[in-house]
Order: sequence, then C-alpha cells, then structure tokens
Amino acid sequence: MLRVILLSLCLGCMGTAQQVPSCRIEVPAAVLGTDPLVLALDYSPRDLSIRLDGHETSGGLAIDHASQLVVLVDHRESMADVWTTATHVLQEVVSRVAPEERYSLVVLDKGLPRIEGIAQAHNGISNFPEQPPFGRASLYDSIAEVSDSLRPGDTILVLTSGMDTPPAPDDMTTLRTSLLRRGVRISTVLLLQQGELAVDSLMGPSELKWLAYRTGGSATALKPLRQASSDALLPDKFMTEVMNYSALQLQLPEGGAPERLVVNWKHGGKDWPPFVVPDTVGPCPAAVSASLPGQH
Repeated sequence: MLRVILLSLCLGCMGTAQQVPSCRIEVPAAVLGTDPLVLALDYSPRDLSIRLDGHETSGGLAIDHASQLVVLVDHRESMADVWTTATHVLQEVVSRVAPEERYSLVVLDKGLPRIEGIAQAHNGISNFPEQPPFGRASLYDSIAEVSDSLRPGDTILVLTSGMDTPPAPDDMTTLRTSLLRRGVRISTVLLLQQGELAVDSLMGPSELKWLAYRTGGSATALKPLRQASSDALLPDKFMTEVMNYSALQLQLPEGGAPERLVVNWKHGGKDWPPFVVPDTVGPCPAAVSASLPGQH
C-alpha cells in the first residue's frame, strides 16, 4: 500500500516520523474485452504495475457495487419496431434490481424526463405509449448530459437500437475520458432484428458496444419479440455485470492535484489486453481521510 512518510530534522536531532494525511479512492478498472468482474476475480495487485505521475505505487483490488443505476431508454422513432421488446426488457431490469437500490429511469425525449425509484419506474413503464414518438435527440449527447450529475460508482444502462450517428472520433474520446474520470460506466442492451450478429457490422451499435467496453461496462444484443412473452430475455450474468465491477483501490495524499494513472501488466507481453482505467485520479474528496485495509 502507498504510504508517504515525512522525516523532520531539527538542530542535532531527528524528529518523529509523521504520516501525511491521505485518502483512499476507488476507481472502476477492467481488462479490455472481458466482463467487468474478471480483473478482481482472476488477478491480484501483484500482477499489476501501477504508476501515479510516473511513480510506481501499490493498490488493492475489490469487487464493488454500483451506487446508483440510471436506465436511459431510447424513446425515439427508431425504436418503433422493437418497442414491445424494449418495455419487456425494462420491466425485467426493474424486477432484478433490489428495492433498496438507488434507481432512476431517464427517457430519451425532450427534456430527458427522469423517474426516481423502483415503484415509480414500474408505473412509468406501464404508462408508456404503445409506440414511441418522433424525436431527434442525440443518444450520445444524452449520455453526456445524464452523466454530468453522476458520481464514481454510478452506472448508466442504455436501452436502444443503437441506430444513431456516432460522434466524431475526437468527440467520442472526449466522452469516454469524461465518463472514466467521473468513474461512470456505460452498459447497453441493443435491440436489433439480427441480434448479436449485426452489432459489429452496424456503425451505431458497434460504436455503443465499444463505448461500453472502454468504460468497463457490459453489452448485449437481443432480437425483438414477435409476440408478448413472460420469458427472461437478458443473459443471466448481464445484470450482475451491470451492477458490479472491479475496483482499483489507491491511496492519495490529501490536498494534492489530480495524478496521471497508468496500469500495465507486470509480467505480460505486448499482446496482453490493455486496462480500462481513468487517465487521471484525484484529488481527494473534501474532508475525507481513510487508509487502505491493514494500514495503520
């Protein structure tokens, strides 16, 4: 664990060692191309080279639980042919979230109306129209707007057909960096006539899947229902991956500036998959001081 000690010198004597006030922060971390829990389940901090502002440091790994789930449901014309499936998936998501969880349902429509709480979400879904209205709101602009109010550990689950023009590459990088710096992960359920086979061949869905993986989230694609069904549509482990993630625990000195974070495999080759972590971490939250487990 990172421990910073100051030695004070006086005239002819050595002062006692003092520990610099510090705080523990946790940031989402993942191995690119794997589910969000693999890093904490299959590896240990000994496998990692962790550097803050170029200085080697240590850290911890743990599985953490999303502090808030925000479901962003696409309510535009592109969802017309899959809307029955969309409402089915929404009900399934709500049924899998514990009543005590912090939960919000945000509708991709004018003004991004927001419904807070599980019970209210149930009522809101049942009152949705049978067909979504025509709308021109940008999916990616809406993701950015929703994320502005979120905190580290929060998760946005996007329910969409993915049929949206992705932003320019630089704008997509800016959005991904902004999400990572906030510690906000994106997961998505893509509703496509061809299901999973179509994701990588269609620009919109493939870009959204890429954004999910690059923020340490999860992605799945479903074919629309041909008729009403009571069967579960989401893969068994999907909601587990949405609500839980691998967290990298770091110790930072209080009062310091944000520090650049670089994580690599300690003994990996060039072909080993890269890590998904924030580019920078810190500073410490105001008036917070803690130590990593086992530190005194």
